[in-house]
Amino acid sequence: MYDDLDNARDPHSKLMPLLLHESEFDDPRPISLAPPMLPGLRLFMALDLPEGPHVLSVSEQQDLGGSTVVYGHAMENLANLGIDGLKLRRGADGARFYQLTQDSPFIASLVSLLRAVVPAATGRELPAAGALVAVPTGRHLLFHPLENLSIFAASLNAMGNHAHALYAEADDGLSPSVFWWHHLHVAQVTSFENGEATITIDKEFQAVLESLEGQPVPASAEDLLASPDQTRQLLAKSRVLLDFDLVLEVTGGLLGRGHADIARLLAKQAGKSGDRKVRAAGNLADALLDAAEGKAKRALSALKSMAKSNDPDVVAEAASVRGMVLEQQNRMQEAEQQYRLAMGMRRPTAAGRAALNLAALLVRTGDDAGAVTALQIARTGGVPHLAAQAAVELAVACERAGDAEMAMRYYLEGAQAPVPEVATPAAFVLGEMLRERGRLEEARMALESVATSGHELAQSAVVRLGLVHLATGNPAEATVCFRSVAQGTDPDAAAHATLQLGFLAHAQGELELAVDLLGKAARSGNAQVRMRAADALRQLGAAGEAS
Repeated sequence: MYDDLDNARDPHSKLMPLLLHESEFDDPRPISLAPPMLPGLRLFMALDLPEGPHVLSVSEQQDLGGSTVVYGHAMENLANLGIDGLKLRRGADGARFYQLTQDSPFIASLVSLLRAVVPAATGRELPAAGALVAVPTGRHLLFHPLENLSIFAASLNAMGNHAHALYAEADDGLSPSVFWWHHLHVAQVTSFENGEATITIDKEFQAVLESLEGQPVPASAEDLLASPDQTRQLLAKSRVLLDFDLVLEVTGGLLGRGHADIARLLAKQAGKSGDRKVRAAGNLADALLDAAEGKAKRALSALKSMAKSNDPDVVAEAASVRGMVLEQQNRMQEAEQQYRLAMGMRRPTAAGRAALNLAALLVRTGDDAGAVTALQIARTGGVPHLAAQAAVELAVACERAGDAEMAMRYYLEGAQAPVPEVATPAAFVLGEMLRERGRLEEARMALESVATSGHELAQSAVVRLGLVHLATGNPAEATVCFRSVAQGTDPDAAAHATLQLGFLAHAQGELELAVDLLGKAARSGNAQVRMRAADALRQLGAAGEAS
């Protein structure tokens, strides 16, 4: 019997399911108790011990109450792991997939709880068509819910390449392949031979893919805001599956990004919906758009009618939108009353939005303490994307108050939220604050999460990672970072990278190269970079004359 099993006070609390390749075992007895999860991979019962997982033998499972009891405790413990470390990765042609990474060998085992993991990550149930999944190592789970065909091929390609790279880098890899996970069927989709990938679609998977052809896209607000042109096309073809909260969130996001025309198209599509509540959201969106176009009287009249609705969600949102319209007219006291009315109705999403709007209003009127109280209400309201926004706004408030330590705590909270459009910028700011304060390892971790996110800040994050490498005495790694960005597609990041390469060349005595690189930086479109490069060139010129 395993010694630690005898000594453990509560061995059931240490039980975990461990995904392993069945070829690792010569003895068929533990394999017989390990349910198959993916082709070639089974879920073995193990003890989570400080020195590493210990796979239980048949006799050890009997000592703990039998295989059924062991399995039940192990799955319960696995469910408590949570999804910290989740990120949404994007690629070319709209590719997107989720990556869950933790420093635990049991993360891949969460594939067995995919029906719970997907809603926790996306806010939507696992689609009937299932998902693409990959488990390159025990510490990684990749998945792409199959909701429509528009980005299937691009996502399969991006996810397959990433899974293969993670598998190749690991000493304890599980599988480089991508699988189709469905409640009735599991199949291997990609395989590798001599480094070449082969894609196989069996007849069951093919039938499911064909059923997705032409289906409306159940997109998230993040999806619709990430690519406004694609959203315009989808709306024009009535290809977006709309719901009440989605219409309101995306309308506000499109307005904030200067896409009022697309927001109007969204409101029009919502107004045609067969769902009464979605039509109400379309009317609320129309009122918000009317106000943005200076038609405040018309907007307020429509909102007054909606305030008489029998649906408390509609009434609460009408009050919140009415507050926004009144605020645009500088009727601050009336706007505040409407926001507080929406907050008092205890409809979580409407209350959270109203609290964020109220906080912004109170900042404008000089009531910072009141703004913080409103933000705390949004932060604890139970709506993830609003809570994440509130955490970031609280970080900004702490910065204004000179409390950098508390600001970094709130930025960290925002960076850890399962809301990529908030988490990634928060991680970037957090990384910068940590770097400036010499907390370089923490800065590296925060910036790496941005650099690998596919976000528009990714290349800027790589430049900052280069600066971290310089500060830790690793100019070779810094050079790799700067060179990778200097030829990139982000002109501002490329300008900063070229500037840093010029500084490095100067420090290494390569004056001709330094002058060339600094000259390029001095001609960039970034005013700050131009000024710093020009100053450096003047100093080089003065040094040359002195010599």
